[in-house]
Amino acid sequence: MTTVKASLTTAQTSGNAITINITSNTSNILTTPSSLTFVNGQTLSNQPALSITSLTANDKLEFNITQVGDGTGVGLKITLLGTG
Repeated sequence: MTTVKASLTTAQTSGNAITINITSNTSNILTTPSSLTFVNGQTLSNQPALSITSLTANDKLEFNITQVGDGTGVGLKITLLGTG
């Protein structure tokens, strides 16, 4: 895995930033910062560095939304990019 990208169809308008943690077998795959973050009014998240770059068959991936603001952000898409 080389990059994680995330986007929203509609940006959130106010409140706390939307944050998402991603884990592989209970270990956070993101390092600095440790979550994907959507600032109000933005449809693209930051692109944090990865602490885990290798996934294998049957790894358990979890995508946890840890914070939302006013709830107006919709259409979350997360893409894991890499080479095979």
